Amino acid sequence: MKVLLVVLIALTLVIGGCVIPIPIPISISWIDSLDLKNNSDAEDVPWSALKAFLKRDKTDELTYSDNFVCADFAVTLHNNAEKAGIKAGVVSIDFMDDRGHALNAFDTTDRGLLYIDVTGTRSNFPCSSDTTVVMEIGKVYIPESIFPCPGYYSTWEPMGIVKDFEVKW
Repeated sequence: MKVLLVVLIALTLVIGGCVIPIPIPISISWIDSLDLKNNSDAEDVPWSALKAFLKRDKTDELTYSDNFVCADFAVTLHNNAEKAGIKAGVVSIDFMDDRGHALNAFDTTDRGLLYIDVTGTRSNFPCSSDTTVVMEIGKVYIPESIFPCPGYYSTWEPMGIVKDFEVKW
């Protein structure tokens, strides 16, 4: 408990009674510690084959929680895709506000590099959480549904402005 208190004091600044967190950059990339199961026979596929795989895959139906977060969704989809013979990457994003996120990358044979986010929701969302995202440094990260659901918008809430990202294949 004393160690935690010291860490909290070291990571906050108190001004006029207000506690302000001080962001500390992390120099070790968490993406290197992921348990990715690559398949040496996996190949890049056309968008239609990737879309058919995503329709069958149920990773997006898992529930987001404190114990199963975006990186877990990304690793699960990666490993499922590789097992199905589809080459996949995991993407680590840093947003301008110092938050992070994880998703997947697929280099399709007909549409080039596509970014897919299948991070599920905290509740039982009745539709697919499979989305595509345009990844560009300095641009807003806005997921767009691959399989739109009647009665719901196909554009999801923006998550932030992309500061940097890394793909691990």
